[in-house]
Order: sequence, then structure tokens, then C-alpha cells
Amino acid sequence: MDYIVLMRIIKKNKLHDFFREHRQGTAPLLRWYEVAKKAHWKKFADVRETFPSADAVPVESGRTAVVFNIKQNDYRLITAVHYERTVRDGSAERLLKGKIFLFFFLTHAEYDKQIWKSVL
Repeated sequence: MDYIVLMRIIKKNKLHDFFREHRQGTAPLLRWYEVAKKAHWKKFADVRETFPSADAVPVESGRTAVVFNIKQNDYRLITAVHYERTVRDGSAERLLKGKIFLFFFLTHAEYDKQIWKSVL
């Protein structure tokens, strides 16, 4: 493909809530956002190419959350990533944009309690 397909960030307004709660994480989280919204992720390995410290973490629902380390290891951004994919629409193929759902922005200590896993 010769055009740019951006990842759609769902609940982007949650970023402002995260900024209020953890002001020191604002600049690194904005850097993550700028990179992530331009990403072309079709699978978790693509996420790891962009963010090598990202982890795929199983949660209680049986699904997998994608966890990003923000500001070295100070914060964890908990997300669900729906990868971009190609679908057939009659005789044509169409590319569906990927989506990143934002759930939690936690300190390392909050993340380690693992309470967030039971919510997702």
C-alpha cells in the first residue's frame, strides 16, 4: 500500500485523565501516542518492532491486553489492540484500520497489584 493508514486511538480523551493523575508521565505518554497513531500493526510482533518492551498479557476474560512501558519503567499503559487487516468486499480488498483501546495508565506499583486484570 502506498498511503498511510493510522491506528485509531479509542477513548483518546482518556489521555487527559491520565495526564491529570500522573503529570510526570505526560511527555512520555504523548511521545507514545505520536508513534502509536502512525503505526501499521497487523500482529503483536509488529508492536514489538515499534515498542520492544511491550508485553502481551493474558487477563481474566481470556483476552490479551497489550502493556506498554512508559517513561522507562515508571508507568504502564494498559490497552487492547485490534490489528489492521485486509477484508474482501465483493471482488475488491479493503484495509481496515487498526484500533488501540486505552484502559489504564498505572504506576509500576499499581500495575504490580494486578487488580486491573480482573476488570478486562
